[in-house]
Amino acid sequence: MSLVIGSAGISSASHSKVRDGGTAVYALRPGTAFNFLGPFNTVANCEVDQYGASGGSWRNLYYATGDGGVDYKLSLASAPRYKDGNTEVTVTLNHSYKWTTGTPVTTKDVRFFFQILANQPLCYAFAGLLPKDVTSIAYTSTYSFTLHLNHSYNPRWFTENQLQWITPIPAQAWDRTCATCPVGNKATTPAGAKTVTTFLMDQFRTSSSYSTNPLWKVVDGPWVISSYNPVTKETTFARNTHYT
Repeated sequence: MSLVIGSAGISSASHSKVRDGGTAVYALRPGTAFNFLGPFNTVANCEVDQYGASGGSWRNLYYATGDGGVDYKLSLASAPRYKDGNTEVTVTLNHSYKWTTGTPVTTKDVRFFFQILANQPLCYAFAGLLPKDVTSIAYTSTYSFTLHLNHSYNPRWFTENQLQWITPIPAQAWDRTCATCPVGNKATTPAGAKTVTTFLMDQFRTSSSYSTNPLWKVVDGPWVISSYNPVTKETTFARNTHYT
């Protein structure tokens, strides 16, 4: 199974039954093009189509349903637990999710997300919200972490509008300051995290290497990029055979 993303105007026959294999075609809206890969979209590339495509490679913490809720069976974590007047929330990751390298998705990847987030805000974030509404984070185990919030929040709202945007990213492959630099613990200091962020954002913007850059082959979602045309922006995602 593969996924092809192209410009608006592409059409394909609809089928009433689910089919195994083949190619799914995803046409973008007029005036948009897939030109930014990765979970940290810039303001210039803040389009739902962009995120919808790359979101299939790097999964959000919680899987959103069509009615705005959460499908916990398809999520990377179980239902969050709120306490202390909804000023504290604990999240436990499912042990079954793995990166294409075979290593599990852990709180180290969540920590790495927040380290990058400190230097590269999410393009759809509102002032005062994630990560500003989190005063501290305790990574209590390999699979559990606790967020301490700046005040009480409605649990349903916070889960669906804040926790849902947290995207574990592969520290094992991305925590580096250059393409040939060794990986590991570079983002643990503010200065190091800034350098790592600069490197990653430069890589995200270099669309000519989308299909060959080894960074983009480390995913935990159902799709991994296999080809990209920098001129037409047509993109093909292949099936991630390691997907849980």
